[in-house]
Amino acid sequence: METLRQHLVALPEASGRPRLHADEFKGALAVLFWVCTAAPPVALPLAVFHDLPCAMLVSRIVAIALLFFGGYGYGLSTGLRPWITGVIMVLIGAVLVGTTVALGG
Repeated sequence: METLRQHLVALPEASGRPRLHADEFKGALAVLFWVCTAAPPVALPLAVFHDLPCAMLVSRIVAIALLFFGGYGYGLSTGLRPWITGVIMVLIGAVLVGTTVALGG
């Protein structure tokens, strides 16, 4: 820990104010795009179905499907095995959904 502190103390002072560059704005817009694209399919069943438990079930199924396809695409783009990556994403999503349901959500 002391070595890390000494390393931090030895760093030069920052010059001027930190600035955001075009790459940071592009990244922020990309995140905004994906959030705005992924949220409506999950929220739509809550607006369409009048039976709340049914709407929540459909919403969870849509979310799990989106996780699988997102994981599959991630697997394709990174050279990993797409099916396994998709299933791992589904398992992570299932744990998150299960935790949410267990906590009353």
